[in-house]
Amino acid sequence: MNKTSIAASVLFASIAIGSTSDAQVVRGNSGKKQAIGAWTTLAVASENRTISRMYSLPAKSGTHMYLDADIPQCTMSVSFGGKYDTPLDSDIPPTPLTAILRVDAGPVRRVQASYRGTMGDNFGFVSLRMLSDTLDPLLSEMSAGRTLRVRFEYPGEERVEAADSYSLRGFSQSLDVVLAGCLLASEQLRRDHEADTPPDPLPRQPHRRSPPSGARSL
Repeated sequence: MNKTSIAASVLFASIAIGSTSDAQVVRGNSGKKQAIGAWTTLAVASENRTISRMYSLPAKSGTHMYLDADIPQCTMSVSFGGKYDTPLDSDIPPTPLTAILRVDAGPVRRVQASYRGTMGDNFGFVSLRMLSDTLDPLLSEMSAGRTLRVRFEYPGEERVEAADSYSLRGFSQSLDVVLAGCLLASEQLRRDHEADTPPDPLPRQPHRRSPPSGARSL
């Protein structure tokens, strides 16, 4: 079992309790899901990435909202994924757009994002470009709020996606579970790395030449 697999197993064990929810749009092995309010937590491991994830599905559409904590950094990222009726005929290169988010009656946040899709997939993703100084206040508002409203604007087009509403019931607890699972798996990776690192060799003592025969040592 490689280190990624070990981290994934630790992460799965740390958050794999509770009931299951809607199917997840993702490639890779996923752990058992835990439903907390309107949100679901799980762990996902692919060949080169292991994440601690939470997601929710609004009542109006089939667009999931994902929050991922990548191991080992545990930095959070936000994305949205929607399904198509049929697989894509060709790749959709990253297409810029603007995501507009608002928690309850709080400030309106406009965030740069990009949309992409892969030929043969029946889903596509919108990834938000959010640094910690923008993401942290949003997460705080979501943890204390009741409803998040999101819509997307496409530059150069009159097309504006209708707003989706995501319930924030259970959001704060789900976020705690996701971050705790990520930190636990990251700590396991650190310990494995230390165990695999050979200890520093003992310092070699300088070799003292014996005095010539008949000479006196000082």
